[in-house]
Amino acid sequence: MEDKYLDNLKQFLSQLPDGKVPENKEEELITLLKNCWETLNPEEFEDLFAYKLDRIEDPHWYPPLITFSIERHGGTALGSTRAEMQYWVINTDNLELDCRVNGHRQLYREQPKVDVNHIAD
Repeated sequence: MEDKYLDNLKQFLSQLPDGKVPENKEEELITLLKNCWETLNPEEFEDLFAYKLDRIEDPHWYPPLITFSIERHGGTALGSTRAEMQYWVINTDNLELDCRVNGHRQLYREQPKVDVNHIAD
């Protein structure tokens, strides 16, 4: 049985044109996705919690698929200066999700490399 939040998302999507989600509708889409994220997101998808969906970029609607990119910061907690970019596809008919790494984004300047040659000498 589907929940009311998922029904709300599907109702919203049914009113969107195919293609890029209009900018003035992105915030509403994100809110609706956040509301039903527990229903959509199985544990296998790297702890992408609903509050992190505020980072969604470039959402598209190709019925029955929602696609978007999102910046993930897991590596930065370990000292990386780059965020992993993920590309997500959500099938709203069968509730299947697919997530793939789609590159990286430099967040901070790297520290200058240490010249160890004079230390080695």
